[in-house]
Amino acid sequence: MLKIVLLPVGAFAAGADWARIGPWNIFDDQNGKGEAGTLACAASPAKNPDLIYAGGQNNGVSSGIIKSVDGGKHWTRNSKGLWDTRILGVWLHPDAPTGNHVFAGTHSGVYESTDGAASWTLCKETAAWGFVTSFRAGLIGGEPYLLANSEHGILTRRRAAKAFSAWQRIESPGGIANNGHLSVVTTGGRTEVLTCIGGWGGGKLYYASLDAPTRATWSGPLKLPDRNYTGWATYPGQSLIFGRCSSPTACGEGVRPIGVFDTLGGCQAAVNKTSPPPRGYTYQSKDPTLGGYAGHCYALSAFGPFDLHPQKGVASGRAPGLVAGEEIDCSNAAVDPRDRDHFLFSRGGEFRTYESRDGGRTVSRVASHDVGAFFVLIDSQGWYYTATQDGAFVSRDGGVGWEALHVVMHSRDGRRIDRVPHDYQRVPDFRGDGIAFPSDQGLHILNRSSDNLTSAVGDMRNTMALSAILSPNEQGSRSLVVNLWDWNVGASWDDGATWAGWTKGEASPGSCGEGGGGQGMGRSRKAIMFHRNHFYNSSDGGRNWARGNLPAPMGAFVYVRQPGSRTEPAGACFALFSAPAGQVLRGRSRSSAGGAGGGGGGASSPDRDYSPELDDEQEEAGEDEEAAGGPQLYSPGLLPPPRAGSVVHLMTSSDFGGSWSWAPLQPSLQPTGLEVDPTGNGLYAFNADCLSVSSDQGRSWSPCSQAAGLTGRLHQLLVVNTRVMFLTRVGAVPLRTTDGGQSWHELGGCAHLFKHGATLDGSLSWSGRTLVLHGADLGAIGRGEYGTAVWRSTNDGDDWTDETGDLVTISPGPGVWYEDDFYLVTRGEGVTVKRQFER
Repeated sequence: MLKIVLLPVGAFAAGADWARIGPWNIFDDQNGKGEAGTLACAASPAKNPDLIYAGGQNNGVSSGIIKSVDGGKHWTRNSKGLWDTRILGVWLHPDAPTGNHVFAGTHSGVYESTDGAASWTLCKETAAWGFVTSFRAGLIGGEPYLLANSEHGILTRRRAAKAFSAWQRIESPGGIANNGHLSVVTTGGRTEVLTCIGGWGGGKLYYASLDAPTRATWSGPLKLPDRNYTGWATYPGQSLIFGRCSSPTACGEGVRPIGVFDTLGGCQAAVNKTSPPPRGYTYQSKDPTLGGYAGHCYALSAFGPFDLHPQKGVASGRAPGLVAGEEIDCSNAAVDPRDRDHFLFSRGGEFRTYESRDGGRTVSRVASHDVGAFFVLIDSQGWYYTATQDGAFVSRDGGVGWEALHVVMHSRDGRRIDRVPHDYQRVPDFRGDGIAFPSDQGLHILNRSSDNLTSAVGDMRNTMALSAILSPNEQGSRSLVVNLWDWNVGASWDDGATWAGWTKGEASPGSCGEGGGGQGMGRSRKAIMFHRNHFYNSSDGGRNWARGNLPAPMGAFVYVRQPGSRTEPAGACFALFSAPAGQVLRGRSRSSAGGAGGGGGGASSPDRDYSPELDDEQEEAGEDEEAAGGPQLYSPGLLPPPRAGSVVHLMTSSDFGGSWSWAPLQPSLQPTGLEVDPTGNGLYAFNADCLSVSSDQGRSWSPCSQAAGLTGRLHQLLVVNTRVMFLTRVGAVPLRTTDGGQSWHELGGCAHLFKHGATLDGSLSWSGRTLVLHGADLGAIGRGEYGTAVWRSTNDGDDWTDETGDLVTISPGPGVWYEDDFYLVTRGEGVTVKRQFER
């Protein structure tokens, strides 16, 4: 008889709790004030500053709501009833000074709690309005209202209404980006919203005067007026060609090189003779720091008010005549809560700070603050703030001077770490007039008497982990190396208890940066890692790595076992990569140590020690995974789907992944995954429509299997032995064979997990006796159910037990076995583990 533990709809899952082992306290601060987390928002009541709520969602993270009652030293997960745990905004009801009445903005509407986040209820009317990012208080018709910004409008609710009362919506003239912070100002009993309408990289700026709970008067897009100039104007230290020329004599449309001149006057004289008359010019002085551009003069066919860019040793000019006004292009905007005509905005694409003091009729770039700015804010005291990957900055004197805000840590090995750059996600009003900076590295709070931020990270463990590379070490514990997003690779030498990383002189995988994946190989201390066009291998449990180069990103790594062992590697390894047809044929690559920080080796470069904050943007300029849609997610044995027109290549190694050769696979076999038989010599390849096997290490392959019952779209193959195997499928119940693949049958005991079309991954224990299905069904959000599932079978899929336990994330990743322990990698709760899971 099948034994299935079923739960009522909306109930929390069964099973023991998971241990969350990090990474946390990154930088190994001696007082536990290191960094971790992935946060988008935070809120705290002014009358109870020890109480903090926070949450995150960047790049697919789903951390749920986390809560601290001791000022950020310790954090708990508080997401009961919160089915969408991708948190964009968190806010406290202004009439609940204790902080127990909380709102959470998610990708699927507003959730509300009146018991300090012990439980949550979806405000159902908001579910169809898309994501909800942030909240504010305001007045409509003189009456107090709660406000929120959503994907396509402004949400409103009477402030005095009872809890869980209905929200209403004011339609916006376009989309509002999901990182746009709601900025409001109230004048004479009427609240206005200042917001950017458009994408996160840039949009148009609008005011909205709130007339009624479902109606506003929208003014915009704000546009600078046309201006007619009677004479030339010169702009020292400003360039009109910045980023518009690929070489001194090759420029984009509208920019014409007109020669090399010794002086600005010579350039201006040449400009006056140019036909047709230009609208502007730029002269690059004979300053040697300008390299090949020194002395060059350029005429421009157009001049716009946003075209000037600060640059030393350069001067530009504007011709007389009409200059057409431009619409203000903004990424984020913040109105002064004391003056509706005064606002800051970050300009889309340029990501620098601009200011207007007359409601947008004129704007000026904040010349004293030439650093990257995406998020901006003006607080009630008139202080200015900006935040982006360049760091967080404050001006206490109306933009005249700016100070960088620092995060200072002291590692146990005696280092003092002083960091300004972080992946800041917002500048929210945090605690009354207080300001905090949530980021992909945790939460830090403004100290108005210092430029050092106060850490509220504590034991936060909601990082975005992508792998768990496990090996035994000489200390009798386990080495755990983890690929991360928004961090370089992390390392713990005591199975997650501390995260010290690599020390000086060790060959760390420092050039990997954020992203990537990999795995260990049994108890051998052999390990493999890969990211983009590089692979790394280690023979000492991850302490030292060598790097090699590949023609394309690899994946689907598997390894052959020693005779008589289900886990220990024999040396032969296989993987896949896909490349455009005709680009790659046969080839080979070997890893080498000494220089992973720069060229083609595998160790940190001699002049740059490993540091966890270093990521790909610093290593390989121009390869922006985040802008391309986030990190490539790794799943053992699987390759990301090849692009149309690509050819899949089989990679082969005989030395535990230290060197590789490759060759294209036949057109009839273009797999997305590999698997090996741990008890024999079979190498399997599969894609959604084909399962093939090779008995000669990939030199030849069988035709696609036509076995009885082998139906549906295949997702992942798991091999117990030559006779017993499992196939997970896309949106369907997994299959099992007990006759070596001659026939396949559905695992009816877990059919309930797939009734809504879920696709789950599988993981087999080292012994092959325990099978785990794990993954998420995001459709569960709309059904009022928790979408993540972890189920375990100890008898080849006949009976199943729910082991989901206290997980909160709806972004689970790969499962990794080590001996009897099962590690589940997540994007939002870091690496989690259940000990003695095979029992």
